[in-house]
Amino acid sequence: MDGHPLAAETGDCTRERHSTLRCPIVPPGQREIAARRHIALGAGVDVYVGRYHVIGGFFERNLDTTTRPDPFRAICREIREETGIQSNDIQEQYCLGVVYDLTTPHGEICFLTRLKITLAEVYRRTPEENEIKQLQSLYVTQESLKDFLLANHSNISATGEPNLLMYGGWKFGEGWLEEVMEQW
Repeated sequence: MDGHPLAAETGDCTRERHSTLRCPIVPPGQREIAARRHIALGAGVDVYVGRYHVIGGFFERNLDTTTRPDPFRAICREIREETGIQSNDIQEQYCLGVVYDLTTPHGEICFLTRLKITLAEVYRRTPEENEIKQLQSLYVTQESLKDFLLANHSNISATGEPNLLMYGGWKFGEGWLEEVMEQW
């Protein structure tokens, strides 16, 4: 396919939105990641317009906190808002790690979400918000993910790229990650 995963919204930590979140989405029995190209949403966001990124957004205190902040609740909300995927569509989620964006100084929590529904079903969902220009997918093998990352290095957001690297390391092992990093 012509599209692949990655791009970032940035947050002002003086507002009710703190810590941004990123997440590739993996349908069952398929080797694809649901992805998008980021679109301009307003001031401070358009630094990554047109670049690849994974689904994500902001941790919002008033929506993502019960007795304490819940980043898994936050990423589920962002996935629902941007794709229409509901919590009961999710099989499991992992926190892959944390990265820091030097371009728009902020940290991001990186997740992996595995779905119960197919990619075709993802495409039939109606997002709650109009943030995604186009939902796309990437056929993922060791080679295709490596090739995508190397070919699009300058066209992937600063935090989407490490999120996909962490996903590849999780899926294919440390040897894969080391090989990709050596070719950088």
